[in-house]
Amino acid sequence: MPSKKQQQRRKENKKAPNPTQKVPDKEPAPDNNSDDEEQLDDEDDQLNVDNAAPAKDDKPEDEEKGEKDEGEGEEEGEKEVDMVKLEKNLRKLLRAKKITREEFEKRMGIFEEQVPEKTQEEMEKELKAQGNESALVGLVEKKGAVDSQSKDIKVPSFTLSYKSNMLLQDAELTIVNGRKYGIIGPNGHGKSTLLRHISQRHLPIPEHINLLHVEQEIEGTEQLAIDAVVEADAERLALLKELAELQPKTDENSDEGLAAHERVIDIHKRLRAIGAHSAEARASAILAGLQFTPEMQKKKTKEFSGGWRMRISLARALFVLPDLLLLDEPTNHLDLDAVIWLEAYLKRYKKTLLLVSHDRDFLNGVVTDIICVKDKKLVYYKGNYDSYEKGELLKKKQKEKQAKIQDKKIKKLEDKQTAQNIKQKKDIVKKGQIIEKDKEYSVKFIFRDPGPLGYPVIQVRKVSFGYKEGPENYLFRNIELNIDCSSRIAIVGPNGTGKSTLMNLILGDLQPTEGEILRNRNLRVAKFSQHFVDQLNMVDTPVDYIAKKFPEFKLQEVRNKLGMYNLKGELHNQPISLLSGGQKSRVAMTEIALRNPHIFFLDEPTNHLDIQTVDALATALQEFKGGIVFITHDQRLVSTVATELWVCSGDGNVHTFEGSFDDYKQHIVDNMPDELFLVSDDEEEPLPTDKPTKGNEKKQPEKKQPEKKQPEKKPAKK
Repeated sequence: MPSKKQQQRRKENKKAPNPTQKVPDKEPAPDNNSDDEEQLDDEDDQLNVDNAAPAKDDKPEDEEKGEKDEGEGEEEGEKEVDMVKLEKNLRKLLRAKKITREEFEKRMGIFEEQVPEKTQEEMEKELKAQGNESALVGLVEKKGAVDSQSKDIKVPSFTLSYKSNMLLQDAELTIVNGRKYGIIGPNGHGKSTLLRHISQRHLPIPEHINLLHVEQEIEGTEQLAIDAVVEADAERLALLKELAELQPKTDENSDEGLAAHERVIDIHKRLRAIGAHSAEARASAILAGLQFTPEMQKKKTKEFSGGWRMRISLARALFVLPDLLLLDEPTNHLDLDAVIWLEAYLKRYKKTLLLVSHDRDFLNGVVTDIICVKDKKLVYYKGNYDSYEKGELLKKKQKEKQAKIQDKKIKKLEDKQTAQNIKQKKDIVKKGQIIEKDKEYSVKFIFRDPGPLGYPVIQVRKVSFGYKEGPENYLFRNIELNIDCSSRIAIVGPNGTGKSTLMNLILGDLQPTEGEILRNRNLRVAKFSQHFVDQLNMVDTPVDYIAKKFPEFKLQEVRNKLGMYNLKGELHNQPISLLSGGQKSRVAMTEIALRNPHIFFLDEPTNHLDIQTVDALATALQEFKGGIVFITHDQRLVSTVATELWVCSGDGNVHTFEGSFDDYKQHIVDNMPDELFLVSDDEEEPLPTDKPTKGNEKKQPEKKQPEKKQPEKKPAKK
């Protein structure tokens, strides 16, 4: 109990309170029924009063001291009781989420201000001042852990638009370090735009994450292809330059010489860490995987076409190994063999990857996660494309089942038009319980039946061909082939072996050097190629272009045909020059379909098409009653359409591969040197187990064949 003097002093304090202190009118009871927040304020104020210095009065100093000594024990006991009650009430409010943890600690007097960490820029300046070769590398070493700066990316909300078109709205970007993401969605929904904004750091990407976006081909210069790749690693070049400058100073017997010697040791360590000693070998292996021969690697970049210079850009990105690699349709500029190599290479890629691709088989083989651009959001799925598709199909079935149950319920209410039933139906609509069916993005191609055609259709008889005179320069020698209206032929083989040349010979665009090619006089053919797309009249609108080619169709019929190939109505009257690559391809596809050919000849028809359009094209080709001869890098198209694989081997022959397309892929991988799968510098001696094999089975070293396995061959159909 408080002493009489102490009680008297409290009464005086209430009459004349300290102007700097807030004094409550009364002390709160421990078990009162007042609101928690008011009780908390009272307890907090009481604590402030108890901890405050006593108000000055006219009492002598020694008398005050005596009173303080006399009631010291009782006051401390009261404080302990007050603190217990305060903590109890604060914890109640904390559990009810009416105050934050910081507020709780402040009111309990245990809060400690956090000392702000130095910014990235401040730390880099400090490290550079200490002589570190790289502010980023030095920062990692100084903080003692490689992951001291997270390489995950989290952007909680952002909006992305192009011109007046809203592509993404309040979308969330989440990238986990080391994962490989496939970005999918219809054309024009912002996939490429998203990659571009990430690469330009318009989104808040941490500065310590280095990234590389393969978007443009390398400029053609006097530089050799191999040098263009090796010199892409700026850090290696900078270290080698610094090493050359410091080397002479290491012989000096001075503080500067000692510092130079220590720095040289650090540089050698870093060079070993980034695999500088094997840089040229790694660069050469990557170029070889992208179908550059040793002779081509020594050519100047200006001597290559745009497609090959794009391959060099891709090789530079793979060589540098950035923390985040952004690839936008990387297979568009590759032949099938190079795509198979790139898929196997990226399977073992250890860094983070963001990949846009229309090749679903390529996505299945590479990615660990799917990001779907849907309803202006980014929707995340674990697994590859097939896993995503199965999950979406299951959700669709569940939604359809729920919709059927709902339809029955509404129909039942409609059948009994009572006031109560009408109210129940309105409540369902008002509460947003109506299950809306998804507006699916769909594309459908229809190729008409060309009708019967007598045999033979096309015969290739003992044909030889070369662009230069003399048998030693022949690209093909004495080949014999046969094509009819039931053919489903994919022409495959490494780059430079004459796939497009063979197609042009069959079509009659090139004439054989020796031999002959016979064609049925009533044969109708249609060819699709990127060159054909580029030859569209860019001034015309799609409607005008098709109407000029087929004057027998009315304008509305022309619009219907364009719409069938998913060219939207608002694009029908725009100049073709303003259309995207995929939209131009749809105009060209409409034209060749209207020709109603007996045989389609398709050279890379999937460029610029999204996955749904490629699937629709594959389905239409499967249902087509005529023949198909095609060249493509799209594995899905080959596996679903082709019944024959014609292999241009580069030795003058064309043979039919025995086996499925999966067998062909495995054959290609098995015959690639192990060195082509050297992904990073910590794998200096790749083992046979490093190479991907069918069914993810690892080969044992003792089973490695010393010589390349030759494919089984059979003569092409005659």
